[in-house]
Order: sequence, then C-alpha cells, then structure tokens
Amino acid sequence: MGWFDHLPTLEEMHRTRRAMPKATLPTRKAVKTQKAVTAKAQRTVVRAQAVTKAGHRCEMCHTWLGTHGEAHHKVKRSQGGKWTDGNIKYLCRACHQNVHAGKR
Repeated sequence: MGWFDHLPTLEEMHRTRRAMPKATLPTRKAVKTQKAVTAKAQRTVVRAQAVTKAGHRCEMCHTWLGTHGEAHHKVKRSQGGKWTDGNIKYLCRACHQNVHAGKR
C-alpha cells in the first residue's frame, strides 16, 4: 500500500468527468435581469446627478424639492431620449404635468 492508493484510477477519473455537468451559459432571463439591474443603477446615478445639478430645486419654479422631484426627459424616451445627465430636467410634479400638458 502506497501513498497513491487513495487516488482515483484513470478510468474512474474519465467516468467522473463524463458524469460532471457541462458548464452552462447564462439563460436569457438571467442576462435580461442583469441588464435591468445595470440600467436601474444607471438611472439612479443620472437622477442623483440631476438633483445635485439643480440644487434640490425645481428647474422651472425653483421650489425646494429635496429628493422628491421628478425626472423629466427633454427628448422623450419613446423618441430615442436616453438616461443621460444632459437629457434630464429635475422638476416638481406641477411643473412636470404642465410641461407634458404643453403649458410650458
């Protein structure tokens, strides 16, 4: 009996290797979830930048909002607008509704 007796034989290693599950690629759902998490993190960062840039005030009426304002896209997302600092305005609810109603 030698020190190598507890090691598997070559045949056992091949048998075990065949029985091992193959490496799997991430599912589409997992990839979508990861993209969603990344996109949400980006939106959070851009929104925080807009709040800071606006000094926590509505960019139209200058009312103090703290972090309770709304992010308005200058170029609508449906028209290709992105979540970037240059495309976001920080507005109070009333001003945001007025913008979408065409009053401002």
